[in-house]
Amino acid sequence: MVVLFQRGNRFSLKITNPLTGKPKYRSLGPGVTTREQAETIRQAVKRSLETKTLAYALAPTSAKPQSIGDLATAYVEFAEGYYLRDDGTHTSQVHLIRSDSKRIEAVCPKVAIPEFSPRVFKHLREFMVEEGRQTRDSINESMNRIKRMLKWGVENELVHPDILAAVQAVAPLKKGRTKAREGSKVLPANMEDVRKAQAEAPKVIAAMIDLQLLCGARPGEIVLLRPRNIDTSRDDVWIADLSEHKNQWRGIERFLYFGRRAQIILKEYMLRPPDAYMFNPREVVAAKPAPKGKRRRPNQKPNRRKTSRRLSDHYTAESYRRAISRACEDAHVEVWCPNQLRHEAGTNVRRVFGLEGAQVYLGHANADITQVYAEVDREKAIRIAQEIG
Repeated sequence: MVVLFQRGNRFSLKITNPLTGKPKYRSLGPGVTTREQAETIRQAVKRSLETKTLAYALAPTSAKPQSIGDLATAYVEFAEGYYLRDDGTHTSQVHLIRSDSKRIEAVCPKVAIPEFSPRVFKHLREFMVEEGRQTRDSINESMNRIKRMLKWGVENELVHPDILAAVQAVAPLKKGRTKAREGSKVLPANMEDVRKAQAEAPKVIAAMIDLQLLCGARPGEIVLLRPRNIDTSRDDVWIADLSEHKNQWRGIERFLYFGRRAQIILKEYMLRPPDAYMFNPREVVAAKPAPKGKRRRPNQKPNRRKTSRRLSDHYTAESYRRAISRACEDAHVEVWCPNQLRHEAGTNVRRVFGLEGAQVYLGHANADITQVYAEVDREKAIRIAQEIG
């Protein structure tokens, strides 16, 4: 079922998956301004969803997955058509599900679906532990995705319900009760190291760092900013209405707020076309001087490309992280990541405006998450101890 609804001047879709019964919300973005446009998109999404569902429901028994490896492949195909952003690109869930599928292919691809028991499930989990690439929490998340895969199989009559019930009885890995490594706690960035790395970073990256410190955005929100997202009608605060963000599928709106200092940073990038990304890595590459001895003559033909890879017109959260990592190495400081800038911003906001202020500013759905992102300010406790201790 695909339902069209309007919130303010923004159209959105509520898409209920007939296989899982779970709703997913998709904003149609500021480019869709009329109900006729929105209805056309709704009909297209509805047809796509019906076609995808019927393809599995009507498939002959011989074409249906017989092994757990086949089921994983089918689930990847389903995920590629389901976990989509407004622009048609895949969300991070697709990448994670593909990674889980590869691990299934490495461990137990030929195991028949009726024979996929808790013992096999735990053997797959132990492979992830021994592999050492994932933390305990990450392994638990992977196993939850595999449980969701089995649930999808049950709802599509590919897996017997008893298989799912048995696997769901397997408890997650507990802290201190497994050899899986623990993830390190993400702390606010060391501002001295941040400033040293920023001095070595390209101008675009330096601007993104400052902007993230001021508005507390997630890395994935900063890299996708476009002029069209930002409402500049107010002089004191500009407001960015994000059509793509982490909690978009939950129907939650997300806004970024830019005060005077952030506006100074943004003004140069606001001169771009409305639909252009504000932070473009191609400009960084173009601004780099050619290595000595490799300057090209005006009429010199380009060399044959050694790879088919093309430079994107915007950063991703991962390429932004790599750019910061390179700047840290050039500055000879400990490598830090963009999420630490968000932690730093959250801590500063909470210190001045309290937990509720940090929750609103960081865009968290509940205060429990804010507790994680905003480090507890111990300065007040120290002052009390100085007075009475």
